[in-house]
Amino acid sequence: MDKLWSEKVQGIMTLYLSRKLRFNQDTADSYKQLFQLDEHKNLRILEIGCGPGALAEAMRAWYPQAEIVAIDRDVNFIKFASENIKGVEFMEADIEKMPFAKESFDVILSNTVSEHIETSLFFSKQYELLKKGGICLCLSTVKGIEHRADCFQESQFEEMFWEKVNGMDDTLKKYNIGKYRLNEQELPLTMEKYGFTKILTGYVLANLTPDNPYQPKQRGIDIIEANRRADLEILDKLWSEKSPLIKENEIRQMIDLTEQKYEQRLQLYHQNKKQWDCQVTISLVVRGEK
Repeated sequence: MDKLWSEKVQGIMTLYLSRKLRFNQDTADSYKQLFQLDEHKNLRILEIGCGPGALAEAMRAWYPQAEIVAIDRDVNFIKFASENIKGVEFMEADIEKMPFAKESFDVILSNTVSEHIETSLFFSKQYELLKKGGICLCLSTVKGIEHRADCFQESQFEEMFWEKVNGMDDTLKKYNIGKYRLNEQELPLTMEKYGFTKILTGYVLANLTPDNPYQPKQRGIDIIEANRRADLEILDKLWSEKSPLIKENEIRQMIDLTEQKYEQRLQLYHQNKKQWDCQVTISLVVRGEK
């Protein structure tokens, strides 16, 4: 059973909550415009590398008539998704050994998966499984914008701590994370190379700014809490690894400082003292037809 991603790279809730902020009713129209799928048709849709299921859950809401199947090789992700998301068939499976007949899907999509799988395998398998005229949707994250509130300013101790961590963290190299990444020009060119036609590209922006008045107050809290969980998960991972280069009391101090900063940020938010900290994420959507 594969648990690599959920235990070594990104935890279940960190990934689920961050993706829920990006795939929701606020971004639905933008994605649907680029996907160009008939929401009233009985489409058979496959998501490859679904993680804990946030995108599949959104697709269930956006395309209520569709049959949605979602696969991931990480058993922890599939267990969580199966227990918490209704109306989607979640399966533990790898792209190399997918248990599906050729030409059995109308749509295949993936989100930030192409960069982790050998390119020929990634596109040829999807082409094989798509029906004639079927749609391949490849989503990839583009470098966005991030500015943090002043309460997150780092002390000298924190700066030295992260310098030490960055010098020892080999996670990306060790697990080939991002090894096959294609840029915004290369991705559509490569899709065309593997036989897809009628290629189009577009971008979807998610504005994760807690202080924006147009959004519900709870969403601002959700943004702050999702970032808190992500920051604490990194420290929890360091704690469990028990590296001789980092002392336990240093990690405990970092956890306490992180909690204090997020409590201060929440207090400022509830007091309506705007910080205008922001995280703007940009997703590239590449669409091709078989």
